Amino acid sequence: MNLLKSDVRKRNMRKFPQAAALARKPRYKTGFYANLAPQCFMKVFWLVIILFAAPGAGSGHAVADQPHEIEVALTVDDLPGMGALPAGQTRLGIARDMIRILRTMHIPAYGFANGVQLETDPAQASVLKEWANAGFPIGNHTFSHLFLDQVQESTYAADIARMDRVLSSMDLTGDSLGIRRVFRYPYLSEGNTIAKRNAVRKYLFDNGYRIAEVTVDYHDWAWNDAYTRCLARGDRAGLDQVTKRAADSALWHLKQSVQLSRELFGRDIRHILLLHMGAFEAAEMGANISRYQAAGVRFIALSRAMADPIYAVNPDYAYPGKDMTFLHQIAAARKLAMQPRLRRRSSGYAADGQPMRR
Repeated sequence: MNLLKSDVRKRNMRKFPQAAALARKPRYKTGFYANLAPQCFMKVFWLVIILFAAPGAGSGHAVADQPHEIEVALTVDDLPGMGALPAGQTRLGIARDMIRILRTMHIPAYGFANGVQLETDPAQASVLKEWANAGFPIGNHTFSHLFLDQVQESTYAADIARMDRVLSSMDLTGDSLGIRRVFRYPYLSEGNTIAKRNAVRKYLFDNGYRIAEVTVDYHDWAWNDAYTRCLARGDRAGLDQVTKRAADSALWHLKQSVQLSRELFGRDIRHILLLHMGAFEAAEMGANISRYQAAGVRFIALSRAMADPIYAVNPDYAYPGKDMTFLHQIAAARKLAMQPRLRRRSSGYAADGQPMRR
């Protein structure tokens, strides 16, 4: 043991020559060190040496900066597909690409479907079937992708019921009714009045639905049309810019959601990430998942995420408009003064300068 200590000390003497000189001639005659006995001084000295000699010490990365595991459930809205369709691609091909990546990377996912596309193109039902056959559940996203601000609650409830009949008739998952009946609000719009909000929630709960809230949303849909335009004109630089900006946005919104959840609940919650079934999302899904994992994300099933007690909270907050996450609802209901960075949204323009539409 003494030999080991000696070897360590010799190594650190060579590595920290100035500190070694100080150790040989300790200066503790005045100030703080005047109250330290020589033996105590040497213990402090070697503690400092050990700390700085530790792996990663002095590299500029504090322990707090290292990846911290954050549980996130991945959800995909707007099955069988949304956004512009690049030339030569099909909705089924995009879905297959997404399914292949999710299965290869062993990522659980939950889809939310609309039925209106099936009226104009019944063949798109194959997207829902392949998604379900791959082992991924499908929930209700209304039949017509309605914006709740613009319709009566009775119309909205009827549209939910219509989509449920579509899912029931297709027998997509073979799972129990309770597993299928998970609902996602289109546009994350839960009602612009308390009365409307409460009426829709009552309908959902009376019919056995659970609400799949969203805590991480980087507006992935906004990049899809720009991606398709860049592909069409062979704009490699534009594609690179779209990809970079979307990647930056994905990580930025994850960081802010983690920060806000800690401010609201004093802990790390199980997050729910919102993505959409589009061409750009499929093209970037593998890289996107890898980036999240490198940032400390561990992907979990939606059922595990929804078991977090925070999702039993009703913010009881009515708001007009779109894209307000569950965390922002709670923060607004509590009148939390969020810093401007927590309200950041997409700029409204894609990398190629064209407006982004929803």
